[in-house]
Amino acid sequence: MPKARRNKCKDKLPRSQGATIAVREYYGTSSIIDTPDHDVEEVSSSLSSEDASAKSDLPQHVRTMSDGSIVDIQPVEPGRVPSPTASEIIANCHEEDMIEMRNVDQKARAEGVEPGERKKRLLELQEQRNEQRKLEEKIAQEEAERKLDEEFDSWIEKGKGKGKK
Repeated sequence: MPKARRNKCKDKLPRSQGATIAVREYYGTSSIIDTPDHDVEEVSSSLSSEDASAKSDLPQHVRTMSDGSIVDIQPVEPGRVPSPTASEIIANCHEEDMIEMRNVDQKARAEGVEPGERKKRLLELQEQRNEQRKLEEKIAQEEAERKLDEEFDSWIEKGKGKGKK
């Protein structure tokens, strides 16, 4: 016995009649959306005298919000930036080095190397690759300057014989 065919139209979500016209023209403006909420109370921005005295008793890194709630903020001390992890080093490295650094990290993990040692290896590799990249860039720049000098000299040589008759 053949299977009953499903009606494809039933499986689809219904479409609105005016789907082809602009949303604002189809739905129009709504007074519900345009009116402000009257049941929401305005929070007073001024602190009462009790709140002010309580605020002065708090440590310097603890702040109070205008609604009276207390927020604990731990500022980062100047000169004290958290050290990146091995994964962060890989994520922030130069794109040419990413595969090599990932392989070094995976090999170190397989060997059971401590996270600090993995980080040290990655930083050393990153420093080597940065130095190598700077050296290659310097060599390429010197080569480009040499080619420009040769081209300039050839123009000078060509120009010497043509102007004198």
